[in-house]
Amino acid sequence: GAGLWSEAGYSDGIIVTLPDLTISSIYNDNGKLSIRIANLGRGEAPKGLGHLYIWIDGVLKWTYSLGTLYDQAFRSPGGASSVQPQILTGQHTILAKIDPTNVIEESNEANNSLQKTLNFDSDLGIYGYLKIGKNKREVRWNQTITLTPADVDIISGTQPAFNLYYAYREYNGTQASGFRNAILFNDQLVSQQTNLSLLPKQIKYVTTQAYLKPQNGQFQIKIDADNNLKEVSETNNSAYVYINFSGF
Repeated sequence: GAGLWSEAGYSDGIIVTLPDLTISSIYNDNGKLSIRIANLGRGEAPKGLGHLYIWIDGVLKWTYSLGTLYDQAFRSPGGASSVQPQILTGQHTILAKIDPTNVIEESNEANNSLQKTLNFDSDLGIYGYLKIGKNKREVRWNQTITLTPADVDIISGTQPAFNLYYAYREYNGTQASGFRNAILFNDQLVSQQTNLSLLPKQIKYVTTQAYLKPQNGQFQIKIDADNNLKEVSETNNSAYVYINFSGF
């Protein structure tokens, strides 16, 4: 008998499969706003119909004719394409709507829009834990390690030097460059890495060396020590351990 399928249209007794257009994701791709659109239906999207609209903070910024996207995989059942209008900085609320006036007949008209708030600034931070000394002894942040002469890599006069191993990364998917990391012991600079850069989500491992006066105190690493970069969060840029010395 006559009727409708959930993913099909019915016309003159013939079952016609329909597309199902949707905004599948809104995301930050290396600081560039990216909109992922997809056809979840069983039918092909018709040519020359429909539009994609994108609002930034309540203001309509871009309108795309879906016809310009039909040469890509998006038009076919199960297909998808990405639209990348612009590189952004800071936090924004993005609203995307595909075929909001329903000029394309779909199996589901309820999933044609998506809204998301994103911050497009980078987010640098400490990654993992500190390792120190000849035997690369690991110490977790906010914990205490006791160093002995067996941990020393070299001695210059009365000053022991220790190899230091730490890692930092970018967490938000945005490239960062032009910053400095500082390593301090009892608030005195003992090592630094300058003119640094990170790719989106990249992890960098650092091996350096520092002379430490054998006097108990606080050891600190600061990522982007000069706050040159505007970041999503500044709370993960520094970390501490406490060092005691024995046998010196």
